[in-house]
Amino acid sequence: DHRDLHSFPTRRSSDLSTLKNLGFATKTVEIKVSIDKTGRIVKAEPIPSKEFVPQAMIQAAVETARRCRFKAARIGDQAVPGEIVLRFDFKKP
Repeated sequence: DHRDLHSFPTRRSSDLSTLKNLGFATKTVEIKVSIDKTGRIVKAEPIPSKEFVPQAMIQAAVETARRCRFKAARIGDQAVPGEIVLRFDFKKP
């Protein structure tokens, strides 16, 4: 399940304004996040793309991923750390 960037909270609207001015049709950024057993993000890193993606988009995706909250993964009744890849699709309005 993935969502538009706009469905996630953003801290700085100026970041999005900058992104809107970049000349692109659609770009995708994937961020691998590590989640501890309490559901908090402990690491967020971009997965290298085969195509050029502006650094501003990568940074916006990383910052947004770090603000996401999750329920911890579970094995039986035990909360465990886990990893997930979040996909951010940037589309020109």
